[in-house]
Amino acid sequence: MLCPRLIVISAATAIMLAAGQAHAQSADELRPTIWDAEDEIAGGETAASTAESGTEPVPPPGADIRQTLLEVSPAEPLPPLPRRRIAEDDAYAPLGWRIGNMTAFFALETGANFTDNVQQSNTGRKSDIGLLLAPKFNIESDWSRHKFTAQGNGQFVRYRDESDYDTEEAEARAELRLEVLRTTAIDLAGFYILTQDTASAIDVPDDAIGTRNESFYGASIALEQITGDFTTRLKTGVSREYYGDVTLPNNTVDSNTDQNYYELGFSWRTTYAPTPNLRPFVELAYLPRHRDKKEDRNGLSRSSDGYAATLGVGFDPSPIWSGEFGLIYMLRDYDDPALDPLATFGPIGRVTWRPTALTDLTLSAATYLDEATDPNSSGTRNWAADLDLVHALRENLKLLAGVGVTYQDTQGIDVTDVTLDANLGLTWQITRWLAWKADYDFTWFNSNLENSDYTENQVSVGLEIRN
Repeated sequence: MLCPRLIVISAATAIMLAAGQAHAQSADELRPTIWDAEDEIAGGETAASTAESGTEPVPPPGADIRQTLLEVSPAEPLPPLPRRRIAEDDAYAPLGWRIGNMTAFFALETGANFTDNVQQSNTGRKSDIGLLLAPKFNIESDWSRHKFTAQGNGQFVRYRDESDYDTEEAEARAELRLEVLRTTAIDLAGFYILTQDTASAIDVPDDAIGTRNESFYGASIALEQITGDFTTRLKTGVSREYYGDVTLPNNTVDSNTDQNYYELGFSWRTTYAPTPNLRPFVELAYLPRHRDKKEDRNGLSRSSDGYAATLGVGFDPSPIWSGEFGLIYMLRDYDDPALDPLATFGPIGRVTWRPTALTDLTLSAATYLDEATDPNSSGTRNWAADLDLVHALRENLKLLAGVGVTYQDTQGIDVTDVTLDANLGLTWQITRWLAWKADYDFTWFNSNLENSDYTENQVSVGLEIRN
C-alpha cells in the first residue's frame, strides 16, 4: 500500500504536467489587420469608450461619427484592446444575455440634450433643448476557433423648437473570422454609418434649412495567410455613399444625387513579426470610385481612381501599450481632365497607453481625402488628431475627457477650416443595470470664409439601462 506522502507527490506532479500541456496547446489568435486607405478617427466619447471596453462591454454613442464622411475606403477598426478581467464579485459589471454560444449586451440611454447654437450658425444663434435617445449593443462569440462580433450605437435628439435640426447619427459593424487552417483565416465584414452635416460644411448650401443626411455602407472579404514571420492579407470589398436632399428657402429642394457613388476596394498588406511585440507592415490599395451620374451639377465627371500606400507598425496588445500607427499617402485621379489630381500625406492610426490600472490615454490620428462640389476644386485634404482620457475615480465612477482638432484644406480654392472639439463627462454606474451619465461638449469652428465661424456648447444628462 502506497504511503500518503507518495500519493500527494504523484497527484501534484500529474496536475503540473496537465497544466503545462494545456498551456503549450494554446496559440495566439490570428489578428485581423486594418484597411488603412482612409481609416476613421475616433474622438471624444468613441475613443474613450474603446479604452474602457474591458469593464464596460457596451460601446457608447459615437460622438464623432461625422468624421468618417466620404472615406476613400470602408473603415475597419484597429485590433481590439486587451479586455480587462472582470472580477466575479464586481457588483457593477453588466452580465449580458446568453444567446447560444454568444453573449449580447444591450443598453439604452434616455435623457435631455441642451445646445446654445442648434443651427451651428455664425449669427442669429438659437438655443434649444431636446429628448435624447442613445441605444447601443455589443455581441461577442465564445467559439473555440472562429470568432463573431457585432456592435452598434446611435444618438438621436428630438428638439423642442428646431425640429429641422434633429440629430440622427448611428453606426453598426459586424465581423466574422473563420480560421480555415492554423495559418489561414478568412474575414467577412459589413458596416453601416449614418451622419449629418449642416450649412457649415463646405458642400452644403449656405442657405440650407436643417441638416443633410449621409449614409455610408458596405461589405468586404479578406484572406490572411501566415508564412513564417510574415503575414499576408488580401482584401476586396464594395461600399456605397448616399447623400440625402437638402431643403432650401421657398420650399425648394437641393438634390444631391449627382454626389452618390459606389467604391470598389482592393488591398494587399504584408506584416513582418519576428517578435511578438512590434509588427511593422506595408499596405497598398487601389480604390476606384464610380458616380451614379456621369456628370455632376457643374458638368464635370467626378468618377476617379484612388491609390493609397501605408507604412506603419503595430503594437501587440499588452497591459501598457497597444494599437497601430503609420504614415499614409493617398492620391485620387479624376476622369475629367479639368479636375487636378488630389493627393495628401500624413499620420494614421491609434495608440493606447495605460500608465496605471485606473487610467487609459488614447492618441488617434487620421489623414483622408473628401469630395467637393465646387467646380474649381477636386476635393479637400483633411488631417485630424484626438487625445482621450478615461480615468476611474472609483470602482463605479469614471471620468472621460478628450480634445480633438481637424484641419481641412480645399484644393483649387482658398478655403481652410479648423475645428476644435473638447468634451468632459462622468459615468456613474449605480447598479449592474442602471447608470447615470453627464456630458459637456464644446465645438469651435474657424474658417477663412466670411461669416462661417461659430461656437457651440452642448450639455446632456441621462440614465442608461443595461442588461
